[in-house]
Amino acid sequence: WFHAWLLSLLFLSAGYRLVLFLPEISASPFSLGWSEGSRLYLPALFNSQAIFGKPLPLPILHPTLHLLLYPPYAIGAPILLHRLWRVGLLLLLTTLTSHALLRRVGFITGGSKPLLLIWLTLTLLTLPVYLHLLVPVILLLWFVSTKQMGRTLVVLAVASVWAGLSRINWYPVPALLTIALLLLDRKDQPFRPKDLITYAALFLGGSGLAAFSMQTYIRLSGITQTGDFFTSLNSSLLWDRLLPSQTYSLGVLPGILLFAVPFIAALTAICLPKPNQPTPLPIHTNLLLATELTALFFGGLLVSTKIGGGSDIHNMDAFAILLLIISATLLLANRPPRLHWAHALAFVLVPAVFITISLPAFTSNTPLVWQSNLQSIQATVDANNAAGKPTLFISQRQLISLGLIRDVDLNPLYDREDLMEMAMSGNQPYLDTFAQNLTAQTYGAIIVDPLTFTYKGTADAMGAEHNAWTKSVIRPILCNYQLSQSFAEAKVAIYLPQQGQRNCPTLPQKGGN
Repeated sequence: WFHAWLLSLLFLSAGYRLVLFLPEISASPFSLGWSEGSRLYLPALFNSQAIFGKPLPLPILHPTLHLLLYPPYAIGAPILLHRLWRVGLLLLLTTLTSHALLRRVGFITGGSKPLLLIWLTLTLLTLPVYLHLLVPVILLLWFVSTKQMGRTLVVLAVASVWAGLSRINWYPVPALLTIALLLLDRKDQPFRPKDLITYAALFLGGSGLAAFSMQTYIRLSGITQTGDFFTSLNSSLLWDRLLPSQTYSLGVLPGILLFAVPFIAALTAICLPKPNQPTPLPIHTNLLLATELTALFFGGLLVSTKIGGGSDIHNMDAFAILLLIISATLLLANRPPRLHWAHALAFVLVPAVFITISLPAFTSNTPLVWQSNLQSIQATVDANNAAGKPTLFISQRQLISLGLIRDVDLNPLYDREDLMEMAMSGNQPYLDTFAQNLTAQTYGAIIVDPLTFTYKGTADAMGAEHNAWTKSVIRPILCNYQLSQSFAEAKVAIYLPQQGQRNCPTLPQKGGN
């Protein structure tokens, strides 16, 4: 009965996780969330000449993610297929990662493999891991081998280049994963001091190549302000995000501990010395793996405290992936795996707890309303074109890249995701130029989400992010532009230049929240 109950819980959790994807697959032309419009628009920059009629700079944030999301543009796909591609690609890459891990530890056949595949995929989705970060993990799991060091070096180089183009905190991750895989492959061999030199060379070489690849991309991107790529280094730290808050009910620290405890408990039970039995790993392997896990754990916590983070445990992804690799290697060394019932319960129950925290958020679907809203936006663009004034799309740029709004001379600056990044990091030169353009009323209209000038307390959900957006974006807009039309279902508004005496929102009193 216990096994049957566990299987039922596993299948129900997997089914519910699939249900959570359903709201993301919509035919609505408008953005379904804060970043979704940018996720749909930015991939088009890889073929901007054909799509926008002029060359535009490449994406600043997550270039590899947007490269993976480009293929629907190659076939002129509608927005529904763009969203289906993103969800399908995430499921494909998480499943391939799970398969590569099982293949590496020897689970190629057997009735338990499909169940383990479902569980591993569900665990990766629980984190969640950004889909583009799974590419180097798959390559490393598939090709790293102590018996073929030449191939290992090649795949480490490829994975490091990809990581370098993905996220700055992932620069050293491919090298660390490679070292861990080599250590696990050599777990039955004696310690050799020269191996430390090899591992140090792999770490420095992989991390250096990742940094070099990003510098090369910056030079080719067409963006002259190179500092725009590293704004996260200057952003503030919000240490309260580590604990339960309105931003994340679990809190990053309790959340990652909840995720990791089943693995750590099972590994401790396996690795503790037993009379007349050899330990699964030699002491030097234990020390090196523990060092890697510790570094990735505290590094992930630090990144999670950055403004803009801390709403889940996705910044703990590198730590969690390494923990998963080590656990799978040791727990699945025997077939069937030797697992205490309490560990088995925790492995299935924890993902279920994470998944049930989320509720599916379906949006309104009224095609007639969509069409009316698109016509109003197009009429605004046409009127501005006739007056010789550009229209600034801060949000909803996917309407242009997908051809739903025509004849827009797109300004590559001030996309909502980029603008938010600059506001959170306090990139003053960028923000000053933005404010100067608003003061000069350079734009005939601004397309953005409906703006409300309010400041939140630091305890409110995403309060620091809201306040940065309010100060650096909302206030300059409302000082120079006024609401013309607002479309509730689409969550988009049109702002036109103020005429005559301009009215500017008043800043809160000094010392307020």
